[in-house]
Amino acid sequence: MAVTNRKGGTGKTTTAVNLSACLAELGNKVLLIDLDPQGNATISCGIPMSDEDGGSIALLTTDKTTRELSCVGPVANLTVVPSGSALAAAEMELNRKKDWERILRTKLKAVTDDYILIDTPPAMGPLTLNALVAADGVIVPLQCDYLSLEGLREFASNLNRVRANLNPNLSLIGLIKTIYDERPLLTRHVAAELDRYFGAKVFSTAVPRNVRLAEAPSYGLPITLHASSSTGAGAYRQLARELQERLN
Repeated sequence: MAVTNRKGGTGKTTTAVNLSACLAELGNKVLLIDLDPQGNATISCGIPMSDEDGGSIALLTTDKTTRELSCVGPVANLTVVPSGSALAAAEMELNRKKDWERILRTKLKAVTDDYILIDTPPAMGPLTLNALVAADGVIVPLQCDYLSLEGLREFASNLNRVRANLNPNLSLIGLIKTIYDERPLLTRHVAAELDRYFGAKVFSTAVPRNVRLAEAPSYGLPITLHASSSTGAGAYRQLARELQERLN
């Protein structure tokens, strides 16, 4: 599953990390791949940033496998392929390789984990395209504001192009309302528009605006370890269960 949104600040990495941790907590074997040069998912898991010989950089540029490049995650059943700033330079070199859009897809064929989540950069470049070609489905975290709603139009167009040219089996698993505060009228209006246009594709679980969620990355921990009884942890646990039911 590619966790993606071309707009930054939507809780994309927070969702990739905490959804991975909660799926692992349910007893699933989970692989989280950090495909963003900023390495925020890596940091949020308390793992050092990789250099050019390791992590997702080497995954895309060498013959090394996910097994060779993954690190033990912060919770049982979770492994992480970390990222590093050198991935930005590697991204510029990707399109010189043959079938560069399918590099990640080829690498993941041998992976047997129950779930693979891929955290992507907030842009439709070679890294995100590799994730979309490799994925069976897409999860889109978004805030309920006007710009997020407008950005969905372009995202839907990009998704259709990927389906038409590179990955016909790619599906939209669902949209997640993140950093959610239902008090503002605009938030309620955008949420209603999402439900009207996307219907059952919108997860019923919304992730609230939560201080504990915001501070967890600074401790290098998923929310389930940093503040297990917080509303943020409860939301992601509920979301993980809803995702499992949806996929089953």
